[in-house]
Amino acid sequence: MRASVSFAALCAVASFGCEGPSALAQEVTLVSETPAVQANAVQLVIRSDLMDRDYRIEVTPPFRGPVFPGQKAAVVYALDGGWGVAGPAGSLLGGGGAMLPAYIVTIGYPQGQRNSREQDLLPRPVRRQDGSMAQGGRSSLFIRFLTEELRPFIEARYPVDPQRSVLFGHSLGGVFTANVLADQPTAFSGYLIASPSVWADPSVIDRLRNTVAGLDRRVFVAYGEREDDYMVEGGRVLSNALGNRDGQVQTQVFAGAYHITYYPAVMGEALPFLLPRQSPLTFPVAVDLSETQLSAHSGRFLVGGVVPVDFDAQDGGLTAIVPGGGRLPLKASSPTRFFAPGLDVQAEFASDGQSVAMFVNGDRIDATRAR
Repeated sequence: MRASVSFAALCAVASFGCEGPSALAQEVTLVSETPAVQANAVQLVIRSDLMDRDYRIEVTPPFRGPVFPGQKAAVVYALDGGWGVAGPAGSLLGGGGAMLPAYIVTIGYPQGQRNSREQDLLPRPVRRQDGSMAQGGRSSLFIRFLTEELRPFIEARYPVDPQRSVLFGHSLGGVFTANVLADQPTAFSGYLIASPSVWADPSVIDRLRNTVAGLDRRVFVAYGEREDDYMVEGGRVLSNALGNRDGQVQTQVFAGAYHITYYPAVMGEALPFLLPRQSPLTFPVAVDLSETQLSAHSGRFLVGGVVPVDFDAQDGGLTAIVPGGGRLPLKASSPTRFFAPGLDVQAEFASDGQSVAMFVNGDRIDATRAR
Protein backbone atom coordinates (compact mmCIF):
# COMPACT_ATOMS: atom_id res chain seq x y z
CA MET A 1 0.00 0.00 0.00
CA ARG A 2 1.54 3.33 -1.04
CA ALA A 3 0.21 6.85 -0.78
CA SER A 4 0.58 9.17 -3.76
CA VAL A 5 1.54 12.15 -1.64
CA SER A 6 4.47 14.43 -2.53
CA PHE A 7 6.78 15.28 0.36
CA ALA A 8 9.52 16.62 -1.94
CA ALA A 9 9.21 20.11 -0.50
CA LEU A 10 9.65 18.77 3.03
CA CYS A 11 12.98 17.09 2.42
CA ALA A 12 15.02 20.23 2.94
CA VAL A 13 13.59 20.87 6.40
CA ALA A 14 12.50 17.45 7.64
CA SER A 15 15.78 15.49 7.51
CA PHE A 16 14.66 13.46 4.50
CA GLY A 17 17.93 14.38 2.76
CA CYS A 18 18.15 16.19 -0.56
CA GLU A 19 21.76 15.96 -1.63
CA GLY A 20 22.39 14.64 -5.11
CA PRO A 21 25.41 12.81 -6.53
CA SER A 22 28.79 14.35 -5.84
CA ALA A 23 30.23 16.73 -8.38
CA LEU A 24 33.28 14.44 -8.41
CA ALA A 25 31.18 11.45 -9.46
CA GLN A 26 32.53 9.13 -12.10
CA GLU A 27 30.10 7.29 -14.34
CA VAL A 28 29.68 3.54 -14.24
CA THR A 29 28.11 1.40 -16.94
CA LEU A 30 25.13 -0.80 -16.17
CA VAL A 31 26.01 -4.13 -17.79
CA SER A 32 22.92 -6.11 -16.75
CA GLU A 33 19.93 -6.07 -14.43
CA THR A 34 18.11 -9.20 -13.28
CA PRO A 35 15.92 -10.22 -10.33
CA ALA A 36 17.90 -11.44 -7.33
CA VAL A 37 17.13 -14.63 -5.45
CA GLN A 38 15.46 -12.71 -2.65
CA ALA A 39 12.00 -11.38 -3.42
CA ASN A 40 11.91 -7.70 -4.42
CA ALA A 41 15.71 -7.45 -4.65
CA VAL A 42 17.53 -6.75 -7.90
CA GLN A 43 20.95 -7.88 -9.09
CA LEU A 44 23.00 -5.41 -11.13
CA VAL A 45 26.30 -5.91 -12.87
CA ILE A 46 28.09 -2.62 -13.31
CA ARG A 47 31.35 -1.74 -15.02
CA SER A 48 33.80 0.44 -13.07
CA ASP A 49 36.14 2.58 -15.14
CA LEU A 50 38.31 3.23 -12.09
CA MET A 51 38.76 -0.47 -11.28
CA ASP A 52 38.59 -1.63 -14.92
CA ARG A 53 36.33 -4.52 -14.01
CA ASP A 54 32.72 -5.53 -13.31
CA TYR A 55 31.05 -5.76 -9.90
CA ARG A 56 27.89 -7.57 -8.87
CA ILE A 57 25.63 -5.24 -6.91
CA GLU A 58 22.48 -6.51 -5.17
CA VAL A 59 19.96 -3.95 -3.97
CA THR A 60 17.30 -4.93 -1.45
CA PRO A 61 14.69 -2.21 -0.88
CA PRO A 62 13.24 -1.50 2.56
CA PHE A 63 10.39 -3.74 3.63
CA ARG A 64 8.52 -0.52 4.40
CA GLY A 65 9.45 1.82 1.55
CA PRO A 66 9.82 5.59 1.51
CA VAL A 67 6.16 6.50 1.82
CA PHE A 68 6.18 9.80 -0.03
CA PRO A 69 7.80 10.86 -3.30
CA GLY A 70 10.75 12.98 -2.27
CA GLN A 71 11.33 11.11 0.98
CA LYS A 72 14.64 9.27 1.21
CA ALA A 73 15.64 6.16 3.11
CA ALA A 74 18.85 5.17 4.84
CA VAL A 75 21.30 2.92 2.98
CA VAL A 76 23.78 0.22 4.04
CA TYR A 77 26.71 -0.71 1.78
CA ALA A 78 27.87 -4.25 2.64
CA LEU A 79 31.17 -5.59 1.30
CA ASP A 80 31.84 -9.22 0.30
CA GLY A 81 28.36 -9.46 -1.20
CA GLY A 82 26.94 -9.29 2.32
CA TRP A 83 27.72 -13.03 2.45
CA GLY A 84 24.27 -13.57 0.98
CA VAL A 85 22.44 -12.62 4.18
CA ALA A 86 22.83 -8.84 4.55
CA GLY A 87 19.94 -8.00 2.22
CA PRO A 88 17.27 -10.24 3.80
CA ALA A 89 18.43 -9.43 7.34
CA GLY A 90 18.43 -5.67 6.76
CA SER A 91 14.99 -5.77 5.16
CA LEU A 92 13.54 -7.66 8.14
CA LEU A 93 15.19 -5.38 10.68
CA GLY A 94 13.82 -2.29 9.01
CA GLY A 95 10.40 -3.80 8.41
CA GLY A 96 10.18 -5.00 11.99
CA GLY A 97 10.92 -1.54 13.36
CA ALA A 98 14.32 -2.34 14.91
CA MET A 99 16.06 0.31 12.79
CA LEU A 100 15.30 2.92 10.18
CA PRO A 101 14.07 1.36 6.93
CA ALA A 102 17.12 1.12 4.67
CA TYR A 103 18.19 0.00 1.24
CA ILE A 104 20.82 -2.75 1.55
CA VAL A 105 23.42 -2.57 -1.22
CA THR A 106 25.88 -5.46 -1.38
CA ILE A 107 29.10 -5.36 -3.39
CA GLY A 108 30.54 -8.58 -4.80
CA TYR A 109 31.95 -10.18 -7.93
CA PRO A 110 30.04 -11.60 -10.91
CA GLN A 111 29.95 -15.34 -11.28
CA GLY A 112 32.59 -16.52 -13.73
CA GLN A 113 34.79 -13.45 -13.27
CA ARG A 114 37.89 -13.25 -11.09
CA ASN A 115 37.52 -12.35 -7.44
CA SER A 116 39.83 -9.43 -6.64
CA ARG A 117 38.84 -9.23 -2.98
CA GLU A 118 42.35 -9.07 -1.51
CA GLN A 119 43.55 -6.52 -4.03
CA ASP A 120 40.46 -4.37 -3.48
CA LEU A 121 40.42 -4.44 0.32
CA LEU A 122 44.11 -4.22 1.27
CA PRO A 123 46.48 -1.28 0.68
CA ARG A 124 49.52 -3.44 -0.03
CA PRO A 125 50.57 -7.12 -0.30
CA VAL A 126 50.93 -8.72 3.11
CA ARG A 127 51.96 -12.10 4.45
CA ARG A 128 49.15 -14.13 5.99
CA GLN A 129 49.44 -16.03 9.25
CA ASP A 130 50.15 -19.24 7.32
CA GLY A 131 53.05 -17.62 5.44
CA SER A 132 51.32 -17.17 2.08
CA MET A 133 50.91 -13.74 0.52
CA ALA A 134 47.69 -11.75 0.29
CA GLN A 135 47.85 -9.69 -2.88
CA GLY A 136 46.67 -6.28 -1.72
CA GLY A 137 47.38 -2.94 -3.32
CA ARG A 138 44.21 -1.34 -4.72
CA SER A 139 42.22 -0.35 -1.64
CA SER A 140 42.67 3.39 -2.21
CA LEU A 141 41.22 2.94 -5.70
CA PHE A 142 38.41 0.78 -4.33
CA ILE A 143 37.46 3.55 -1.90
CA ARG A 144 37.18 5.86 -4.88
CA PHE A 145 35.00 3.29 -6.64
CA LEU A 146 32.64 3.24 -3.65
CA THR A 147 32.46 6.99 -3.14
CA GLU A 148 32.85 8.36 -6.67
CA GLU A 149 31.19 5.69 -8.82
CA LEU A 150 28.92 3.36 -6.86
CA ARG A 151 27.36 5.79 -4.40
CA PRO A 152 26.39 8.40 -7.02
CA PHE A 153 24.97 5.60 -9.18
CA ILE A 154 22.85 4.29 -6.30
CA GLU A 155 21.80 7.79 -5.18
CA ALA A 156 20.66 8.67 -8.71
CA ARG A 157 18.71 5.43 -9.10
CA TYR A 158 17.14 4.96 -5.66
CA PRO A 159 15.70 7.35 -3.02
CA VAL A 160 18.58 6.95 -0.56
CA ASP A 161 19.87 9.57 1.86
CA PRO A 162 23.66 10.11 1.63
CA GLN A 163 23.57 11.60 5.13
CA ARG A 164 22.36 8.26 6.54
CA SER A 165 24.70 5.77 4.92
CA VAL A 166 26.55 2.91 6.63
CA LEU A 167 29.60 0.99 5.42
CA PHE A 168 29.70 -2.63 6.61
CA GLY A 169 32.82 -4.77 6.31
CA HIS A 170 33.84 -8.11 7.83
CA SER A 171 37.36 -9.58 8.13
CA LEU A 172 39.44 -8.04 5.32
CA GLY A 173 36.36 -5.92 4.69
CA GLY A 174 36.50 -4.95 8.37
CA VAL A 175 40.03 -3.57 8.18
CA PHE A 176 39.11 -1.86 4.89
CA THR A 177 36.13 -0.21 6.63
CA ALA A 178 38.43 0.85 9.47
CA ASN A 179 40.78 2.40 6.90
CA VAL A 180 37.91 4.38 5.34
CA LEU A 181 36.99 5.63 8.82
CA ALA A 182 40.61 6.60 9.50
CA ASP A 183 41.31 8.27 6.16
CA GLN A 184 37.90 9.57 5.00
CA PRO A 185 35.78 9.60 8.17
CA THR A 186 32.97 11.71 6.72
CA ALA A 187 32.48 9.44 3.70
CA PHE A 188 29.73 7.54 5.56
CA SER A 189 27.58 8.44 8.55
CA GLY A 190 28.14 5.10 10.29
CA TYR A 191 30.62 2.23 10.24
CA LEU A 192 30.12 -1.46 11.06
CA ILE A 193 33.55 -3.03 11.56
CA ALA A 194 33.27 -6.80 12.11
CA SER A 195 36.25 -9.06 12.87
CA PRO A 196 38.75 -6.55 11.45
CA SER A 197 41.91 -8.16 10.05
CA VAL A 198 44.19 -5.71 11.84
CA TRP A 199 47.10 -8.09 11.25
CA ALA A 200 46.92 -7.14 7.56
CA ASP A 201 47.34 -3.41 8.22
CA PRO A 202 48.40 -2.56 11.81
CA SER A 203 48.99 1.07 10.79
CA VAL A 204 45.24 1.64 10.88
CA ILE A 205 45.29 1.73 14.69
CA ASP A 206 47.40 4.87 15.05
CA ARG A 207 45.56 6.56 12.19
CA LEU A 208 42.24 5.87 13.91
CA ARG A 209 43.52 7.36 17.17
CA ASN A 210 44.52 10.51 15.30
CA THR A 211 41.23 10.78 13.41
CA VAL A 212 38.37 9.99 15.75
CA ALA A 213 38.81 12.70 18.38
CA GLY A 214 35.68 14.85 18.17
CA LEU A 215 34.29 12.80 15.30
CA ASP A 216 30.48 12.66 15.20
CA ARG A 217 30.22 9.31 13.40
CA ARG A 218 28.76 6.20 15.01
CA VAL A 219 30.91 3.07 14.92
CA PHE A 220 30.05 -0.50 15.89
CA VAL A 221 32.92 -2.98 16.38
CA ALA A 222 32.31 -6.72 16.68
CA TYR A 223 34.21 -9.99 16.79
CA GLY A 224 33.65 -13.57 17.91
CA GLU A 225 34.83 -14.83 21.28
CA ARG A 226 36.22 -18.04 19.75
CA GLU A 227 38.08 -16.56 16.81
CA ASP A 228 41.84 -17.05 16.54
CA ASP A 229 43.75 -15.15 19.20
CA TYR A 230 45.25 -12.67 16.72
CA MET A 231 41.78 -11.81 15.40
CA VAL A 232 40.40 -11.26 18.91
CA GLU A 233 43.41 -9.09 19.74
CA GLY A 234 42.90 -7.06 16.55
CA GLY A 235 39.28 -6.37 17.43
CA ARG A 236 40.17 -5.43 20.99
CA VAL A 237 43.00 -3.07 19.99
CA LEU A 238 40.88 -1.39 17.33
CA SER A 239 38.02 -0.90 19.76
CA ASN A 240 40.39 0.62 22.33
CA ALA A 241 41.78 2.98 19.69
CA LEU A 242 38.28 4.31 19.03
CA GLY A 243 37.47 4.82 22.71
CA ASN A 244 33.92 5.43 23.92
CA ARG A 245 33.41 8.99 22.58
CA ASP A 246 30.18 9.75 24.45
CA GLY A 247 28.28 6.72 23.26
CA GLN A 248 29.28 7.06 19.61
CA VAL A 249 31.20 3.75 19.68
CA GLN A 250 29.79 0.39 20.67
CA THR A 251 31.73 -2.89 20.84
CA GLN A 252 30.30 -6.37 21.17
CA VAL A 253 32.09 -9.67 21.59
CA PHE A 254 29.79 -12.48 20.49
CA ALA A 255 30.00 -15.27 23.04
CA GLY A 256 30.87 -18.70 21.64
CA ALA A 257 31.08 -17.36 18.09
CA TYR A 258 33.72 -18.11 15.48
CA HIS A 259 34.96 -15.85 12.67
CA ILE A 260 31.84 -15.90 10.50
CA THR A 261 29.16 -17.59 12.60
CA TYR A 262 27.88 -14.39 14.22
CA TYR A 263 27.56 -12.48 10.93
CA PRO A 264 23.73 -12.59 10.72
CA ALA A 265 23.42 -11.67 14.41
CA VAL A 266 25.74 -8.67 14.22
CA MET A 267 23.35 -6.82 11.94
CA GLY A 268 20.58 -7.09 14.51
CA GLU A 269 22.83 -5.59 17.17
CA ALA A 270 24.69 -3.01 15.07
CA LEU A 271 22.21 -1.49 12.64
CA PRO A 272 19.68 -0.35 15.27
CA PHE A 273 22.62 1.48 16.92
CA LEU A 274 23.92 2.94 13.66
CA LEU A 275 20.49 3.77 12.17
CA PRO A 276 18.20 4.36 15.14
CA ARG A 277 14.53 5.20 14.72
CA GLN A 278 13.18 8.39 16.28
CA SER A 279 9.90 6.66 17.05
CA PRO A 280 8.97 3.01 17.67
CA LEU A 281 7.01 1.02 15.13
CA THR A 282 3.49 0.48 16.47
CA PHE A 283 0.30 -1.13 15.19
CA PRO A 284 -2.53 1.11 16.49
CA VAL A 285 -6.19 0.15 16.69
CA ALA A 286 -8.69 2.63 15.27
CA VAL A 287 -11.20 4.34 17.56
CA ASP A 288 -14.20 6.53 16.72
CA LEU A 289 -14.06 10.27 17.41
CA SER A 290 -16.82 12.84 17.17
CA GLU A 291 -16.85 15.46 14.45
CA THR A 292 -16.05 18.04 17.11
CA GLN A 293 -12.97 16.14 18.22
CA LEU A 294 -11.79 15.70 14.63
CA SER A 295 -12.45 19.32 13.69
CA ALA A 296 -10.20 20.47 16.54
CA HIS A 297 -7.21 19.21 14.51
CA SER A 298 -8.26 20.69 11.18
CA GLY A 299 -6.20 23.46 9.70
CA ARG A 300 -2.81 24.30 8.24
CA PHE A 301 0.45 23.44 9.98
CA LEU A 302 3.92 24.54 8.86
CA VAL A 303 7.04 22.37 8.83
CA GLY A 304 10.05 24.53 9.61
CA GLY A 305 7.78 27.53 9.51
CA VAL A 306 7.61 27.25 5.72
CA VAL A 307 6.17 24.07 4.23
CA PRO A 308 2.37 23.69 4.67
CA VAL A 309 0.63 20.48 5.69
CA ASP A 310 -3.17 20.68 5.79
CA PHE A 311 -5.40 18.43 7.89
CA ASP A 312 -9.09 18.09 7.00
CA ALA A 313 -11.69 16.28 9.07
CA GLN A 314 -13.69 13.92 6.82
CA ASP A 315 -14.98 10.37 6.55
CA GLY A 316 -14.63 9.74 10.29
CA GLY A 317 -10.93 10.61 10.36
CA LEU A 318 -8.39 13.14 9.12
CA THR A 319 -6.89 13.61 5.67
CA ALA A 320 -3.36 15.00 5.41
CA ILE A 321 -2.67 17.11 2.31
CA VAL A 322 0.92 18.01 1.52
CA PRO A 323 2.57 20.08 -1.23
CA GLY A 324 2.46 18.55 -4.67
CA GLY A 325 -1.03 17.09 -4.36
CA GLY A 326 -2.32 13.81 -3.03
CA ARG A 327 -4.26 12.95 0.10
CA LEU A 328 -3.32 10.59 2.91
CA PRO A 329 -6.25 9.25 5.00
CA LEU A 330 -5.57 8.97 8.74
CA LYS A 331 -7.52 7.04 11.36
CA ALA A 332 -7.66 7.98 15.04
CA SER A 333 -6.10 5.79 17.72
CA SER A 334 -6.85 8.33 20.48
CA PRO A 335 -8.25 11.86 20.61
CA THR A 336 -4.80 13.25 19.69
CA ARG A 337 -3.05 10.43 17.80
CA PHE A 338 -3.69 9.31 14.23
CA PHE A 339 -2.18 6.73 11.88
CA ALA A 340 -2.22 5.73 8.23
CA PRO A 341 -3.44 2.11 7.98
CA GLY A 342 -0.81 -0.17 6.45
CA LEU A 343 1.92 2.47 6.58
CA ASP A 344 4.55 3.46 9.12
CA VAL A 345 2.99 6.92 9.45
CA GLN A 346 1.53 8.56 12.56
CA ALA A 347 0.62 12.06 13.71
CA GLU A 348 0.37 13.24 17.29
CA PHE A 349 -1.28 16.59 18.01
CA ALA A 350 -0.36 18.66 21.06
CA SER A 351 -3.09 19.03 23.65
CA ASP A 352 -3.35 22.76 22.92
CA GLY A 353 -3.80 22.05 19.19
CA GLN A 354 -0.93 24.35 18.21
CA SER A 355 1.54 21.75 16.96
CA VAL A 356 1.75 18.26 15.51
CA ALA A 357 4.54 15.70 15.47
CA MET A 358 4.49 13.47 12.39
CA PHE A 359 6.35 10.17 12.44
CA VAL A 360 7.21 8.75 9.01
CA ASN A 361 9.22 5.51 8.79
CA GLY A 362 10.86 6.26 12.12
CA ASP A 363 11.63 9.92 11.34
CA ARG A 364 10.05 12.72 13.35
CA ILE A 365 8.79 15.86 11.60
CA ASP A 366 7.46 18.72 13.73
CA ALA A 367 4.99 21.34 12.48
CA THR A 368 3.26 24.29 14.14
CA ARG A 369 -0.18 25.67 13.39
CA ALA A 370 -0.16 28.56 10.91
CA ARG A 371 -1.27 31.88 12.37
